[in-house]
Amino acid sequence: MSERNDTARAAGNSPAPRPLYPAGIAYLIDERPLLWYEDAAEYDQLRREIFAELAPEGALHCIFVKNVVDYLCELRRMKKLKQTAINFFMPGAAAPLLAPSSGL
Repeated sequence: MSERNDTARAAGNSPAPRPLYPAGIAYLIDERPLLWYEDAAEYDQLRREIFAELAPEGALHCIFVKNVVDYLCELRRMKKLKQTAINFFMPGAAAPLLAPSSGL
């Protein structure tokens, strides 16, 4: 940490927070790859947390981090899809296996 930041904090003046990404690439970062039923506020919160944790430097690194956020959202979507498909198809698929047998 720089001496200048330490002095500002000691005087009660904290430096302005660093932006999550350069303003010039906001059109790329602000795009949300959501489906109609997905919550934009949840996506924005995840994006803020991931950007804050990884603290990307420069435009290219920011784009990589944005892709990580998008892939996490897609992974969550695929998990929900898998869960829905299993819950939908399992009762019909399991019925013949659970029916009493008449042969033995």
